[in-house]
Amino acid sequence: DTQDSFTCACNSGFTGDGITACTELAPGEADECSDGSDNCDPNAQCSDTANSFTCACNVGFSGDGLNCTNINECTDGLHDCPMTHNCTDTEGSFYCEEMATSNSTGNGTGPSDESALSGDCNAGAD
Repeated sequence: DTQDSFTCACNSGFTGDGITACTELAPGEADECSDGSDNCDPNAQCSDTANSFTCACNVGFSGDGLNCTNINECTDGLHDCPMTHNCTDTEGSFYCEEMATSNSTGNGTGPSDESALSGDCNAGAD
């Protein structure tokens, strides 16, 4: 009982939401995923099975479900960013960001002297 409200939870040995139903578990069966007794990695999905459970890493993570590590889609070449975008890795995913463009030309080794591209400037021009 809480102030101006209430909460429901099934008793030990039962499973359900505590409001619409509580179903008695078979002897020795527990829902480790629901009761929090599983040891899955925080980045994994727990699935209840008869008398046990399994863990599987979420999309964007690799491992055995008990230990999951982030997959770096950018360095592993698993992203789909266009050539005009940079790939940035995030926990469990990545994003593509358009690269800054420049109107200057050059060989990519440093700033270019644009006046040299058009020849000598006219007298009185910079």
